Amino acid sequence: MKNEKRLAKIISSALIATSLLVGFHTEQAVEAKCVIEGFDLEAHRGGRALRPENTLDAFANALELGVTTLEMDTYISKDGVVFVSHNPSTYYYLTKKDGKWLKENEEKDVRLLTIEQLKKYDIGGINPEHKYHDNFSKQISFKDAKYPTLAEVFELVKAYGNDKVTFNIETKSFPDKNEKEHANNTPPDIFVRKLHDVITQYGMQDRVVLQSFDWRTLIEMKQYDSDITLAALISKNPKLLAMDKAAPSPWLGGLDAKAFDGNFVKAAHAIAADIISPNYAQVTKKTVEEAHALGMKILPWTVNDRAEMERLIDLGVDGIISDDPALLREVCIENGIAVPEPSKKPLNSQYNNDNRRIN
Repeated sequence: MKNEKRLAKIISSALIATSLLVGFHTEQAVEAKCVIEGFDLEAHRGGRALRPENTLDAFANALELGVTTLEMDTYISKDGVVFVSHNPSTYYYLTKKDGKWLKENEEKDVRLLTIEQLKKYDIGGINPEHKYHDNFSKQISFKDAKYPTLAEVFELVKAYGNDKVTFNIETKSFPDKNEKEHANNTPPDIFVRKLHDVITQYGMQDRVVLQSFDWRTLIEMKQYDSDITLAALISKNPKLLAMDKAAPSPWLGGLDAKAFDGNFVKAAHAIAADIISPNYAQVTKKTVEEAHALGMKILPWTVNDRAEMERLIDLGVDGIISDDPALLREVCIENGIAVPEPSKKPLNSQYNNDNRRIN
C-alpha cells in the first residue's frame, strides 16, 4: 500500500513539474550538474545523533551505514584552508584541549586560527555536564578527533572507494553587520573561490551541492561556476527573511522578501537555486508543489522524528536531512524507498574504529 502511495506521489510530482508556475525568475533554469537519482538520504553533520558532528569518524560511519549525501558546514581558516565545523567558536559544548573541556569564556573564533592551531583541539565528544549532551545521548565519542579539512573529507571518501556519495556543503557565513559573528566573516567571493579550488582539485563538481543561509555565496558561485548545484537554506527565524523590516534582509543577497509576498520558494527561484531547503516545520503540501512546479527540489532539515519523516515522505519531498541517518534508512525502507549500499571500511582505517571509542 505504501509503495502504491509513493508511486502515485512520484507521478503527481512529475505532472506538476511539467507545468511551471509563473515566477519572478522567468529564464529557463540551468540544469544542475549534481544530479541525485531517487530519494536523497542525508547525514546531517555526518549524523551527529550517532557520532561526533562534522568529524571524519561521523562521515566514515555514515558511509558504512549507506547514505546518499554527507552534509557538512565549512569555514576558511586564518591560513586560507577550507575546514569543517558548524559554529564559529571552539567552545560549542564539545571541544577539549589538553584533556580538559573548555569553559565558555575560553572559546576562540575558529576563523582566527590556523589549521595547525585547530588540530590541537579534540572534538570527539560532548561534555556530559552540558545540556547539549542530553540531546544526543546515543552519540558514541572518539578520542583524538580533529577538525577535518574539506580535502580530508574527500580523501576519506576516496579511501572508502565510494564514487557515488554526494556532498552538501554549507558556507557558514554571517552577512548581518549587527551580529557578533559578522566581525571575522570571510567575504563571499573569497569563500566561494577557496571552496571551489578544493572541489575542482578533487574533481567533485558533479558531486557537490553548495548550500547557505547567506544567499550572497550562492549568487557568487552561480556567477563563478554555474555548473555547481545550489541549495537555498531557509530558517523559521524571521530575521533571515526580514519580513518585519523595511530594508531587504542581508541574508537574501539583496532580495526583498516583501517583493515575493514572503514566499521563500519564489525568492529562492529568483536566484536560480536548484534546491529549496527549509526547516522541516515550514514544509507543507503547497510548498512542495510550488517547488516542483518551479523545477526545484525540496530538501527539509533537520528531521529526527519518525512520524515527521513519514509526513514529509507522504508530502513528496525529494530527500531529508537528518541527524540520525540510521533511523531515516529504516523509514525509507519501510516506505519502499531505495537506499544506498553501505560502504566497506578500508583496511587499517583509523576512523569510526573501536580502538578509539570512548563509550
